[in-house]
Amino acid sequence: MALRLALPYPFVLLRFQRYLATALLQVPWVVAVGGAVIWALGLPASLSLWSLPALTLGLILNFLLELTFALLTFRSISPMALGVLLEMLRLLGGAVVLPLEFWPGSGALLLLQPLAATFYLPARVAAGGEPAWLLGTLVWILVFLGLLAYLFPRALAALSERGEV
Repeated sequence: MALRLALPYPFVLLRFQRYLATALLQVPWVVAVGGAVIWALGLPASLSLWSLPALTLGLILNFLLELTFALLTFRSISPMALGVLLEMLRLLGGAVVLPLEFWPGSGALLLLQPLAATFYLPARVAAGGEPAWLLGTLVWILVFLGLLAYLFPRALAALSERGEV
């Protein structure tokens, strides 16, 4: 019983540690490439004091989103399909393919969904946008923490049904 109660926390902390290590390696490359593109295009670039908190909140929300999808795979028939779905949603809803303001009519509504709050809104805040957008990221962090509290026991139950715990 103690193993079942303690299992999720080291698992989450280990995953978060690996996730942050990967992010710390990727962020300098993203900044370097993005800075080079901005410089090459001759665009003005400035960062606000909210840049570090915005990046931190975006990374935390992205981790919680990935962990939520990972826990959903315990009940899925096709875990690979959930991974592909997450990536497609991230490309469209996270403004990787097209900035959300370019979407016809509903662009403003797309700013309120969690994928925009992972990186798009924090990037806007870091570039000098309104820090109030970070409240949306904080709200989504709380929502995904609630979802994870709901999904962890079910994932453990699925593992114990299979005899893996």
